[in-house]
Amino acid sequence: MWIVIDGLQTDNMSVETILERARNCNRFKSRKNKKSALLQKKLNSLCTSYNNGERTVSEFLDSIGSCIRLHKVQ
Repeated sequence: MWIVIDGLQTDNMSVETILERARNCNRFKSRKNKKSALLQKKLNSLCTSYNNGERTVSEFLDSIGSCIRLHKVQ
């Protein structure tokens, strides 16, 4: 009899833990990387201006190069 009660209590604790995690997940939002979001916005803007014919290929590539840093692999 005690084994059944112990099993039910363990199961109940597991369910309560899962529910609490689900509640906390809705309460706390994940952080967004501001630098990545800003870079993505700039790149989207550059692509849009190139597609609309506002920039030449040379201007587009120069702008992309100034936004992105290239690192040497050692």
